[in-house]
Amino acid sequence: MLTVILLSQRSVWLAGAVAVTVVALGSLALASPSNLAADAPLFWLQARAGSAVGQPCDSSSQCFTNYCQDFTCTAEPCHPVCHYAPAGDHCVANAQCTAQKCTHGRCAYSPIGGYCDNYWDCLSDGQTSADCFSNKCKYKPGNACKSADECGTGFCIGGICSRPPQPPNAVCSRDSECISKSCQNLPSCYSQNGTEIECVGDSYTHCTRFPLGSKCQHNGDCAEGFCRSGTCVASKSGDPCVAESQCVGISICGTSGKCHTPRNHSLFPQQTCGADQQCYSNKCVSKLDVTDIKDITLPYFGRFPEPTRCDYLGLGQSKCRTYVDCSEGICKHGTCELGADGDRCLYNAHCKNVCGSDGLCYSPPSDGSLALNQPCTTGSQCFSGVCDTDDLVRPLPYTPSETVHIIDSACYPSAVGGKCSQDSDCSRSACQHGACVLLQVGQTCSRGLQCATGICDSKTTGGKTAVCRLGATHESCATKDDGEGYSDAICQSRSCVLRECDYECGTEYWCAPVRTGGACRFSADCDAGASCVGAKCASKSSTPTPSTSTKSTASSTKASSATSKTAAAAAAAAKARGARVGLEGELGASDADGHGALVASTEQRLSLSASKSPKTHSMRTRTSWAGA
Repeated sequence: MLTVILLSQRSVWLAGAVAVTVVALGSLALASPSNLAADAPLFWLQARAGSAVGQPCDSSSQCFTNYCQDFTCTAEPCHPVCHYAPAGDHCVANAQCTAQKCTHGRCAYSPIGGYCDNYWDCLSDGQTSADCFSNKCKYKPGNACKSADECGTGFCIGGICSRPPQPPNAVCSRDSECISKSCQNLPSCYSQNGTEIECVGDSYTHCTRFPLGSKCQHNGDCAEGFCRSGTCVASKSGDPCVAESQCVGISICGTSGKCHTPRNHSLFPQQTCGADQQCYSNKCVSKLDVTDIKDITLPYFGRFPEPTRCDYLGLGQSKCRTYVDCSEGICKHGTCELGADGDRCLYNAHCKNVCGSDGLCYSPPSDGSLALNQPCTTGSQCFSGVCDTDDLVRPLPYTPSETVHIIDSACYPSAVGGKCSQDSDCSRSACQHGACVLLQVGQTCSRGLQCATGICDSKTTGGKTAVCRLGATHESCATKDDGEGYSDAICQSRSCVLRECDYECGTEYWCAPVRTGGACRFSADCDAGASCVGAKCASKSSTPTPSTSTKSTASSTKASSATSKTAAAAAAAAKARGARVGLEGELGASDADGHGALVASTEQRLSLSASKSPKTHSMRTRTSWAGA
């Protein structure tokens, strides 16, 4: 039976609209990708089926967004290809972000296991333990883990992300990452043929090599011997070698390039050895200081550890070829012995007494009269009483026409209180009445090191005579070469403060400026906004200008002739006082408070040896200014 239902035209139109809407929504539900890459309002209006953003495609019609770029569905046309926004970028929808999470208008960081484009996407909460491995955030080696999936290496061993067991010489961070079960900071690594090479990689530690009897693939895998038939075996005499470690036992590779065992008592000092009995010195040692033909020590600056070498010959031992073979003394008739007066020498250790500047052994005078820079062995030989290491120049024993710089002991200048006959005999002081003393403020000097304040110039004498003076603003007030010690007494302001600066600064402590109204010698004593007027620091804004003085004088002249004469007399008197005050200012005269450059004799005795410990405050925090 056919049942006919009649609907009005209006009802038919509404039904059709509802049907279309239902179909459209159905299509949209089917087409919406699981990652909601199209959750922006524009895409909710589309009822097109297709692949989600990021899925492969051959044409735009295959994509839900109708955009196919570089065989990948994208959210919009872009050149050359669209990418998700990295963590921290602005966003309005989850699908815009690499982590697929938009929080408070910013793309979030990807969690462990989440998608990433680079390491930045994985820096959740500022942590740096994760990195981007094959587009997934995973922990780097050394970090705690619960499963291998959390580790970029794919290995979670003992709750720690680890590298898979590595062969010898490979980078490692713990023993479990090495096939040898040992991860260490090695002095050198080895190539496949066994040659020593520099260890490289993102770690200072590397896997150690295998002992004899272990399975191996290359010669470089074996700690000693060679890799033969997949096993580390000991060397045999005559085996070609490229490293000392390949020759086992007391055999050596040496310069021959073949493993061999030297005969007993056949090796000279500095030659590679495998046992004590192989050396003429009866000592085969490690880390020997190698010397050249001039007997100049050549510290080992190579990348790899030095081999064991025969030690130098001692006094009385024979088989020496030159003095270079002797640990002390010179080589006479094949035996090491101390040089007598007149023998050629290069060091004091070559002689019974002293090796002179002329390269000959001699006996110094017994009255302790050796001058500055003369070679010595004890302080009693020096006029200053001080004998210490220094840079000397001497002729070579076998070629006296050639000189060389060496390090040996020589007479040093006298310290404060020591004997002297001239200023050059003193270190950081001057010679007065046969003794080295520190010069005080106002005393004539030739260099800053002679002064207790460390400053010597002619600024306070009008450029005439150099004298010791107190420090001006921003001049050093350090009392030690390293800048750690300081003294307020060095400064005109009586205030030594920590200098605010970067690592490029020289001295760390300098003199603070004199406060306005404080005693000064010249404007350099005062702050930047002040100058020295009448031996007092005054603000530049308060200093009378010439125009003001001129106007005042003009007014006095117009008043009356008598007043003009009186003003002229007063001006003359003021000028005289100003000249006297100015002169006193230049000479550092004391102010009303008793503070000036030429301090009383009791103040001149600057006890710089009792310097304070370094201050922790700076000019910004210091409030106790002197000279107020």
